[in-house]
Amino acid sequence: SAVCLLATWQGRPVAFSAWLPFVGAGRPSRREHRTVALPDYQGVGVGRALSDLAAGAWRGLGYRALSTTTHPALIAARQ
Repeated sequence: SAVCLLATWQGRPVAFSAWLPFVGAGRPSRREHRTVALPDYQGVGVGRALSDLAAGAWRGLGYRALSTTTHPALIAARQ
């Protein structure tokens, strides 16, 4: 039931993001399960951009987008 997104650069995959339905009270929600970027593309914002794009798409479709991270740089960027 995951919706998976792939970011490419010059036809090559560079990042991946998977989103799952979130069951709970309130309006329908999707939660980010995992977003990863290949090592050569880490730290340049590809993963964050993919995550932000997906969250914006879910919001545009009327869903609540949820995501939790322990990555210090991503925490700082989201604040």
